[in-house]
Amino acid sequence: MRRYFFLITLFVAVCLSAVEAAIAQNQIQHLKVTDFGAKPDSREDTRQAFYRAVQACGGENAVIEFPKGRYDFYSEKDSDATTAMYLRRAKNLTIDGGGSEFVFHGKMRILLVEESQNVTIRNFSTDWDRAYISQGEFVKITDEYVDLKIDPTLYPFKVVNQRISFIGE
Repeated sequence: MRRYFFLITLFVAVCLSAVEAAIAQNQIQHLKVTDFGAKPDSREDTRQAFYRAVQACGGENAVIEFPKGRYDFYSEKDSDATTAMYLRRAKNLTIDGGGSEFVFHGKMRILLVEESQNVTIRNFSTDWDRAYISQGEFVKITDEYVDLKIDPTLYPFKVVNQRISFIGE
């Protein structure tokens, strides 16, 4: 009888250990990008801090939190394919902006998610520091010329060989 009691107790202990291990594997981590170097409202690039947070959780079973503020994301120089937040093979991952404003600089994608499951993106707004377009007012149009008024502080430009080029991000 004692032998059966011992075996049953051992079986229950092993089962509980397996259940605890399974629960621990699926626990959700809460990570703040500020713990990985992001500085809200500083206008510093947030991309690397974001990637360090993703790397810390392995892209799985986590909520990556942005404490409320402005976070800037800068494109790589001379790149047409910079992505601010790139997730590949992420699983059970939430990006929570916490009501923050994400501001992008230059040519870039906001987000790219590939080969992933159960990814949630929430609670942030997006904007560009300088829009992709430049605006002006047509003052006069004739057969010979176009007179265009452009605010150089908002839309910096230069004219070389009678061609206008806009300067900026």
